[in-house]
Amino acid sequence: MTTASLLARVKARFDDPDQAIYDDASWVAYLNDAYKWVASSSPYWPFEETRATVSVTAGANAGDLPTGCTQVNLVWDQTNGIVLTPFGNRKQHAQYLPYATEQGTAWWYRLFNDTLEVYPAPAATTSYTIEYFGPLATLVAGSVDPAIPEVHQGVISEYALYLAYKDDDDDGNAQAHKAEALELLTRLATDLTANRTDSYQDVVDDAYC
Repeated sequence: MTTASLLARVKARFDDPDQAIYDDASWVAYLNDAYKWVASSSPYWPFEETRATVSVTAGANAGDLPTGCTQVNLVWDQTNGIVLTPFGNRKQHAQYLPYATEQGTAWWYRLFNDTLEVYPAPAATTSYTIEYFGPLATLVAGSVDPAIPEVHQGVISEYALYLAYKDDDDDGNAQAHKAEALELLTRLATDLTANRTDSYQDVVDDAYC
């Protein structure tokens, strides 16, 4: 479903036949607020997963993370074929700080503010591919559409309608649409945050048992 079709949907379902209360820009703003509400309800939505490259110069420990990066799932040094290991807690890296000037192949990483720190510092400028959760693009009717699977996009329109009725002081309709949005959000979470990898039982050859 496109943002334009979501816009048409909420306008048609809102009790405003003359479209005198909200214009298209207001409706798109409600849709974006609803989109952000869905995104913020879980840090693990698969539609927020993406990849980028972070470059760390020779002898340095840090490179800039992509804008809006909230959680890193994987750091991969493709040059050396190494998956880096994250430090287990916020203080563990301290034991390596006396050797911060040591150079070699990085084996560990940590996040600090908006940087990716690797230890030890690479001896040559190295690019690290990272997989991470990042921000969703703002919806724009006609150009930017939701990343959420179409079958679940009703959650956006329902929450947008909740916001619109709430601002219009129609608490009855507002609460009805909020309840529907919460139910659809539960379905979305069930479908998209469960185990997404098929798991098969091991086949045991017991012919000679």
